[in-house]
Amino acid sequence: MEDEKASVRFWAAYGLGNIPETAQNTVPSLQLALEDNSDAVKIAAARALCRMGKTNPSLQILTDNIENKNPLVGMYAISFIEDQEKK
Repeated sequence: MEDEKASVRFWAAYGLGNIPETAQNTVPSLQLALEDNSDAVKIAAARALCRMGKTNPSLQILTDNIENKNPLVGMYAISFIEDQEKK
């Protein structure tokens, strides 16, 4: 979560979201990542937090990024929202 490369931070947050029941101790790091300078990292952290039941402000961050200037980030934001709705 503290790597200098945004891509590493993204996949770290995404991976933590895949194991929400065992990653509860990472909530503080994920909450800090909601303010990352990379929008991709923000939405991966928001996804992870949502999967841990911490939807505020995570769902808002996902919603705010639907129309991100980077279409890939927007697509992931939509996908992550849909993922949350399936729960």
